[in-house]
Amino acid sequence: MSDQSRLRRLLSRDRERDHAQTTLKQEQAQALLGQVRVVLDDVSFSVSAAYFSRVDVLRSEALGEHHLTVESSDNREQDMRKWLQDRIDIEDKRHGRLREKIIKAMTEYKDSFELETREVDVSIEAAFEYRAHARTADYRRSTRLRSPVQGTSQREHHSRSREFSVAARARNARRSRNVLPTSTSR
Repeated sequence: MSDQSRLRRLLSRDRERDHAQTTLKQEQAQALLGQVRVVLDDVSFSVSAAYFSRVDVLRSEALGEHHLTVESSDNREQDMRKWLQDRIDIEDKRHGRLREKIIKAMTEYKDSFELETREVDVSIEAAFEYRAHARTADYRRSTRLRSPVQGTSQREHHSRSREFSVAARARNARRSRNVLPTSTSR
């Protein structure tokens, strides 16, 4: 009998310990539920709710199909944060490279059109100035392609315009260096 009573006491202790652990888990779950209810009652939650479907898709990408439990939610949250941060870092690097390419193109454009762009900065913030200049240049180019003289082909007119344009640029360059006198006959 003593073995049976000892066994009953051990089983009773095990049940009490299991019951205590279960009670603790229930209390923790109730506390979390209370926190969730506070969040759900918040006005800003309705604004955030629109993003839940997107977050669910991202969660599937990051973690695969997992059955989330209260116990595993903290670990999955950390995994999701790490995955998102890695993805953000990759996008930042991509944007940095794109920014460098844009600035390089702006520098080349500025070098090609020194006179027209001498007051323009080479920075992303000055992109609108480059856009405006490019539109103006495109407009000038397109009006040059339309022949003002009937009977002249667009190709001939374009060729003449290009020759004039090169000559005009050279003349402007000489003027800017004060090589050409200001009074010239045309």
